[in-house]
Amino acid sequence: MSRHRTFRILVSKPENHVIDVIARDEAHAVERAETLWHRGERSHFEQLFPCSEPQFEIDEQACLHQEDALNDDRSEWAECALRAFSAKTNSGFGDEGVHDLIADLGHYAERHGIDFVNCAARAIGCWHMERQGSPCHNGNPPVTIHIGEGGEP
Repeated sequence: MSRHRTFRILVSKPENHVIDVIARDEAHAVERAETLWHRGERSHFEQLFPCSEPQFEIDEQACLHQEDALNDDRSEWAECALRAFSAKTNSGFGDEGVHDLIADLGHYAERHGIDFVNCAARAIGCWHMERQGSPCHNGNPPVTIHIGEGGEP
């Protein structure tokens, strides 16, 4: 299992942009952001505010929440996402709402070239470590996801 983390990369140009990328370290995160930018895949970047010269850098402040967050904090962040999703889909906040949000994240990932099954496996491993009070970037237990044919497990 890889030890990738999400890094927020600030791109300064005539206007500032930001992108969250998953990579094993900061250097690879910056390299991935630069590749996406130079390939013209600008739809992955969120525009922020005007600036001057192009520059790629790690947004240290954006990563701080990962270091000292409590599971109650994480639960509140997830609730915000579920509330926003439910407001658009009327899916509710129970099992069905969580299920629909996760499934739709899979559609989003597919559209944007993200390996959803890998992300889901890493997220489950991370969730497991955080439940035990360990940071998830210190190595997660291996998680295997198998998708059977025709609805079979």
